[in-house]
Amino acid sequence: MVSQECWMAFQCVRAATRIEVSLAWPGATPQSLVEIHRRNWSLWQFDALVDLATINVQHPTGLTQGVPATFSAWLCWANAVGNAAGTISLASYRHALSTLRTNGSAAWPPIICDDAVVGWSKQVLDGKHRLFAAYTYMHSRALTVDVFWNQPCLPADPLASIVGPTA
Repeated sequence: MVSQECWMAFQCVRAATRIEVSLAWPGATPQSLVEIHRRNWSLWQFDALVDLATINVQHPTGLTQGVPATFSAWLCWANAVGNAAGTISLASYRHALSTLRTNGSAAWPPIICDDAVVGWSKQVLDGKHRLFAAYTYMHSRALTVDVFWNQPCLPADPLASIVGPTA
């Protein structure tokens, strides 16, 4: 279950279908698609840099930290001379940043996941470059970031769905 402070920072927009989440991950492996299809998903939004610190990204060295803490180390790795994988990774980041600057939003939402069995808490499954681009972009402009997350949408007032609107 998500802590109360996360519910205040991240706002649930709506439930999302597994097909919708699968389509947001064009390079998904068969195992990744199994992970998507065994979970329930929702579309969430946030608009503060501090929220990015709660989303965990794995650096190529294996280190897993929040987006701001990982970004600098990733940028050094990506810019290393002779690092072909870094060059490709940097191109993905630059494309995501260009998309944000042009459109004001990402092409499709990153996918984050909680899984107590493997110890994941808001772990990025797909969309690291889009989140890094959002981190860069949010330093100079306001941005609302959409993510698919395997946390359910709950009504703001649990009694509202039982009692209905009051007049």
